Amino acid sequence: MKKDLFILLFIFLSGNPLSAESVLYPVNISGKWGFINTSGKLSVPAAYDTVRKFHDNIAAVGKANSKGYLRYGYIDTSGKTVLKPFYLSVSDFSCGIGVIVKDDVKKSVFCVNNKGVSIHSFPLLSATVFTNGLSIIKFYDETNNRICDGILSNNGAILTNRFEKLIGVSEGLILVQTKIPVIGPDNMIMSSLEKMGFVDMSGVVVIGTRFDDARVFQNGMAAVSLKDDKGVPHWGFIDKNGILSVQPRFDSVGDFIGGFAPVMVSNKWGYVTDKDILKIPAVYPELGPFIDGLGIWYSGGYFLQGKWIPKATGILNEWGPIFEISFNEVIRLDNGIFAGRILNKWGYFNKWGLFTGIEYDAVSAFSCGLAAVNKGNYWYYIATNGAVILADKYSAVTPFEYWHAAVLKNYNTGGLLTYIDSKGKPVWSKAYDMGYPFKKGEILSVMDAGGVKMLKSAKTNAKTLAAIPYGAAVNVAMNQGADVLNNPPGHGWVKITYAGKTGFAADGAFTKLPLPVLHTPGAFQFRDYLYYTVGVIDTGAFKTADAYNEHYFLYGITGIEEEFDKGSHYNYRFPPIRLEELLKVFFYCEGFGGISLPYSSMTTNLLASTNVSKELSIAVTRGDDDRIKSVSMIMDAGYWGWDAFFTVSPADKSVELNVTTWEE
Repeated sequence: MKKDLFILLFIFLSGNPLSAESVLYPVNISGKWGFINTSGKLSVPAAYDTVRKFHDNIAAVGKANSKGYLRYGYIDTSGKTVLKPFYLSVSDFSCGIGVIVKDDVKKSVFCVNNKGVSIHSFPLLSATVFTNGLSIIKFYDETNNRICDGILSNNGAILTNRFEKLIGVSEGLILVQTKIPVIGPDNMIMSSLEKMGFVDMSGVVVIGTRFDDARVFQNGMAAVSLKDDKGVPHWGFIDKNGILSVQPRFDSVGDFIGGFAPVMVSNKWGYVTDKDILKIPAVYPELGPFIDGLGIWYSGGYFLQGKWIPKATGILNEWGPIFEISFNEVIRLDNGIFAGRILNKWGYFNKWGLFTGIEYDAVSAFSCGLAAVNKGNYWYYIATNGAVILADKYSAVTPFEYWHAAVLKNYNTGGLLTYIDSKGKPVWSKAYDMGYPFKKGEILSVMDAGGVKMLKSAKTNAKTLAAIPYGAAVNVAMNQGADVLNNPPGHGWVKITYAGKTGFAADGAFTKLPLPVLHTPGAFQFRDYLYYTVGVIDTGAFKTADAYNEHYFLYGITGIEEEFDKGSHYNYRFPPIRLEELLKVFFYCEGFGGISLPYSSMTTNLLASTNVSKELSIAVTRGDDDRIKSVSMIMDAGYWGWDAFFTVSPADKSVELNVTTWEE
């Protein structure tokens, strides 16, 4: 297995915790998702096409309706339905409330409690996921015939807004924006200026709308901006009394954490205190937040006068850098632990220095006192003192959560997807076959052979023999004639026919896919790839498959798009192709490297950035002939994600793709 296929989280975000007695883990059984408990017992039957983790003892679940579209609802930890899966989109529960989008023309939004009952009496146009018991909402005010912003608390109380816009709420104060009229010499209103200020939860102005820009309060301080006579903005900080504790003299600022905030002067960064003292001079190209008495500095990673300056980074305290050595990359973990990379190797350190060697090919965050580390092709677990705790070698792993982790052995050859406890004891296992599902006697017709290498006869124990190039149209049919290969079951040889020549390939045949050029990278890369690289969307009614057998990526793809709230729904239909080939392009476009399609299911965590984790779940349903009938996937990055549902039509073998994207 390539290490970059399953690079684990550097920072593991598990969301709102469950109570200890209700910890449940998602599992896939025969293409359907359910949940097991910490003893490996199936607590919620596997009856769903997609599921998410439990938050506030409620989990979002999805089922495909009669048209093949995924619709969502909620269940509790006993498996009891809280809301039936009828809804276009649902958020995870937060502060005891979930946000749902109805599958109607208006895409109405409701906020429901753990009984599935709306906490407000009228539909909303939008609502943010609850934070600290509050949500910013948008709704239509019939009395005044206008669209309003407001604040909704998780007890159902609504604070309406008389200001132009509600920006955010934190620490009991709401950041608002309003328009201040500009009066001309003739006492006529010439124009208006947008200004920001703060109101309390009763709607009373506590800090006047006098700032040109502002951010919500963090740790008792809020960043604010004022423009000078030339219209140039300068940033500083106010306290909750509206007093400028840090004068607005900086080009840019970060948030106050631990008594320090990063500030920029002439494109260099330093740290300022809440007493307006520039404790660390602005001499660094970049600084991270100051947490637990430590900050991260960055330099390099750019061209200067035609010369490449390598990236360097390290940690510092309030007096400056604390190590003589620097790293190529540093990532802050929990409990004062950092992961550091020098060249291509990783290690762990804290403010006293390295407590492991720079010896690992990949690392993860510590969770439950354990971290997964990679050497060569395998992962194992170490403790916070660097000692090896679980020495078993795994092909893929996840961080521990509530003292359990999902691991996979023998990724390349097929193996077991297993949940283990902190002693390494399996509590649940699932047969897991990653092989390319060729059947005996198949004829693989390759329209554009490219790098295909063929043997005249099948050979026992031969390595991969065929490399089907990207863009090749692939048709597979069972040969009912005399050419059926009589190999023993399990050899899985396939016959390849191209330009009148015939050869054989083992079941490890794969497709070489270059990383697609994405002209407009976005939250959903595959859609952008179709739009800008293929140039196919909304081509009218889907036509017969015969006209499109040869080049399925050039024409014949139809698509529609509809938007709702902060998400969208996409529907595509492809002429007959092997679903495995389409999914490989899909994976590449989503930045998942060369992830192979599992035989039945998988869940893995993937690094998205230094502060965002991605979780990808895949479930595959197959027919009696072992052919794939459908694939459902869910990507959850905490504050955004998507659900994708691929379905193969039994009539003409065309592939339909339905995708719902969401953002909190």
